[in-house]
Amino acid sequence: MFITKRKIIIAILVLVFVVAFSYVSTHSFIKISFPSEFTGSIQIFSEDGIIEDVNVESKKSYKKLVKNGSYSSLVFDEKGSYFGILETPGFLRSKNINVIFEEGKKETFVGSNPNNCSYSSGDDYFSSVCGGKLSSLVLHKKATASTPAFSQQIQVDIDGFIEGSYVDNKGVRKIVAKIYDSDGPHTAFTLNDNGLTDPQVLTFLKNNEYYEVVDHNARGYLIYSLDSGEVFLLSQDGKILTQEIVPSKIKDENLTAVTVSDQSVVAYYSNQQDIKKKNFEISLEYLETGKPLELKGNLYVNPLVNESKYDSLSKINGELNNIAFCKSDHVCALVDGKLYLINVTNGSKKLLSSGVDNFDMFKDVIYMSINNKVVVYDITKNAGSIIYDFGSFYRVCGIKIELTGLYACVTNDDGTSDVLFLDIFNNTKSDGIFKD
Repeated sequence: MFITKRKIIIAILVLVFVVAFSYVSTHSFIKISFPSEFTGSIQIFSEDGIIEDVNVESKKSYKKLVKNGSYSSLVFDEKGSYFGILETPGFLRSKNINVIFEEGKKETFVGSNPNNCSYSSGDDYFSSVCGGKLSSLVLHKKATASTPAFSQQIQVDIDGFIEGSYVDNKGVRKIVAKIYDSDGPHTAFTLNDNGLTDPQVLTFLKNNEYYEVVDHNARGYLIYSLDSGEVFLLSQDGKILTQEIVPSKIKDENLTAVTVSDQSVVAYYSNQQDIKKKNFEISLEYLETGKPLELKGNLYVNPLVNESKYDSLSKINGELNNIAFCKSDHVCALVDGKLYLINVTNGSKKLLSSGVDNFDMFKDVIYMSINNKVVVYDITKNAGSIIYDFGSFYRVCGIKIELTGLYACVTNDDGTSDVLFLDIFNNTKSDGIFKD
């Protein structure tokens, strides 16, 4: 077959067109517009991590060419910030972000070197060794205008192991403990700065088994047995809403996370050997109504409402770090530092951000730590901001939402840790989002 010069030119032009079309269709612009001239920092995150980290000066807008996909952006200066999530449109079209800056929240120093489990009761903050003895409870008193912060050991005369805590319908913090005895009862105590008071034996729990307690965002709590797999969901006033037995297979697995929504109880278990695999697969399933807790992949689900649905959710490769219901029909899953929003009714998933260390929820609002910053994101409004930045000398070791506000644990360069309280529920602004 004779190939003419004309055919070669046409082939080259076709190839160029295909390559150009492929590039154009798979790329977009992210355009960030500021309300006035902006001098500060811009960070853009993809599923692979941070792809842009720049400082700009006196800019009205900023434009970045990216591959099609999901992105999150942080825009901040010393006084305010913006956080948003977007999907690019393709064909070199621009996705516009109109930044509205929010100020940070006022912080209060609470205490130093807390234990690894924490609880609040009114304005008081407590910590203990997770699963440790009641005697490990420590009160951390916040600083006030007239008194400095201080910590003191709680005087406890009872020998028992902490199984968890919850807040009852009167807003009172309860600590659940197994009294130290092979046949000792499980008891709920009121926790306050006077110590442990008002003991109440939980007679529906078996004395010869060990349990853990998961608070349900101040709407109730979950108690499950580490021995038999028995699960109780209770309302805040202590009424048992549901009681199930999960398959005995969980005895051979490690509990990674338990979470509760108004519709479902979810318990995620994984085999320790599997969890070490680089491409560990997480398959989330939403099961048919009326069934007991059933195993689908590595997730147990028990719907609590009359909805006959069966949907296999998106599979995500990686190690599950945390899971929680973000809304009644959405699960937030933190997988290898990537926070996904997953719809439990149709399986659709959306990347909220990469670079996430941990997160906590309050209603439809997510609080997460990203690069030593505490970021708030409202799912409904698709907008958020940095409420505090701990700077490069600190590492966020945990965040926890309580009824009074947010507690953040930070580790210093010298290895010690501090707890700060952020007043997220009141309109109290800080002088800036950065820690001095």
